[in-house]
Amino acid sequence: IREVDFLNIEVNPNSGFPTLSDWLLGLKVYFQSREVGISPRAILRVARGVKALKSTFQECSGELDTFVWESNFGTYMLLPYIAQHFGFRVIAYPHNLESLVPSQSSFYSKRTSPDWFDEELAALRVCDEVHVISREEQWLLRLHDIDAQYHAYQLPEALKQRTSRILNKRQHSQKCHYLIFGNVWNHPTKMGTIELLNFLSISQVHELPFVVAGLGTDTMEEQFRFTNLGFRGQVDSTKLEALFAQATGVIIHTVPSTGSLTKIPELLASGIPIIANENAVRTYYNLPNLRVYRNFEELETILRESSLSIESSSTETSELLQRQATHTGEKGNS
Repeated sequence: IREVDFLNIEVNPNSGFPTLSDWLLGLKVYFQSREVGISPRAILRVARGVKALKSTFQECSGELDTFVWESNFGTYMLLPYIAQHFGFRVIAYPHNLESLVPSQSSFYSKRTSPDWFDEELAALRVCDEVHVISREEQWLLRLHDIDAQYHAYQLPEALKQRTSRILNKRQHSQKCHYLIFGNVWNHPTKMGTIELLNFLSISQVHELPFVVAGLGTDTMEEQFRFTNLGFRGQVDSTKLEALFAQATGVIIHTVPSTGSLTKIPELLASGIPIIANENAVRTYYNLPNLRVYRNFEELETILRESSLSIESSSTETSELLQRQATHTGEKGNS
């Protein structure tokens, strides 16, 4: 096994002009990956990408035979084509379908989502296997004749230890706030957080305290100032565990996007009640401690209830998630 960090490989106009072999492979990739008209600029981008990325596969050819493709955005959309060219078996584990994420644009055509979905489908069709962590994406890809397999998210051992610590702390801590957390440098998370805070600023739940934490959230503090809202910004793991331990519940509000929110099973395993909108709960439905709202009126009703009861332990929730993942490899119309 060899792990390669392609993030350290730069693809830019200053990286040198593509060689003849770069152009030939670039043209092959270009016509494999797109069904729209010829664009000289796009072909040049592809050739430069090939020039920057192909050396890794040349070095590993003969030593390794399988390439696991994880990042499917930007220049990395070229990777399955290059890997296939050098004889690698390609297994895709995309975090989500990037072409359907709001505001994302194509490396090839510069079209914005969802107008370059065909380009991502073409890249996935090159792969020998495709695995996803979203039931909805499995369904969608199978409609396009890609036999995607669903793999339920499994908590790593380090996270299991953290969820156990939080669960124990919650048994002895006073619950004093609703927590809103996430990385707002992620566009769907940012837009969802803005929608939620706009609602809370005019809602009739002024007596309830809310805390916002996560990467980039401190940039929102000037925009949202009301008495029952506090900002913590980026916090370390110890402080985040303390916020979790003292949370009455976590509110998750997102705009439509792809993938699945792995923080949902992590929070449930920690014994933390979740209030989430329908966009956020994709893949995770009908779970204990997970309340779903369709609109802000329903959210306000839930918040006005006296409490959110903890209906299951960390172990019970984990077992339920595991049971839901039993049929990860079903095929056809089952």
